[in-house]
Amino acid sequence: MTLAFYYVALHMVLEVMDAIFVRYDKPLTDPDRAYIRERDREICYLLDSWAPDNHVDHMRSRKNCGPNAYWNLA
Repeated sequence: MTLAFYYVALHMVLEVMDAIFVRYDKPLTDPDRAYIRERDREICYLLDSWAPDNHVDHMRSRKNCGPNAYWNLA
């Protein structure tokens, strides 16, 4: 395996650890919110219904150390 493979693997592990163990207190930015709304076509993943009120949920809540990463937003 190449050095690039190990670098990418280490980066992914560190990103996951950062998402699990670091509390994110920064609010969700408007461009990120707009991207998530467009990605999900304004359908709330958690309620499985149309949600046009510009609301984005965290699948793992910020209170429980959930990050603002795209994989955690619905």
